[in-house]
Amino acid sequence: MGEDDHARAVNTWGSKAIGASRKVDEFRAAGNSADADKFYPLARIAIQRQMPADSTAKAQEPNLAIHGWAGCETPVVPSGYANRS
Repeated sequence: MGEDDHARAVNTWGSKAIGASRKVDEFRAAGNSADADKFYPLARIAIQRQMPADSTAKAQEPNLAIHGWAGCETPVVPSGYANRS
């Protein structure tokens, strides 16, 4: 996978994690725990996929800096994630 592909994967999975996490928060705020419970695993999967891409991108940062890429985002953790198993 190329440098741009790793950066794109980090951003793509990060965006998916944020989107799913927001839906979880919206459903929980509305008292709809059934739908929140459906979106929670999606957020978790997106985070799990983002983390390896982020690690790979960070490992390549010295090479990426030479080519002008500024860096990568850190994993996004949805609210309540640490309390779930």
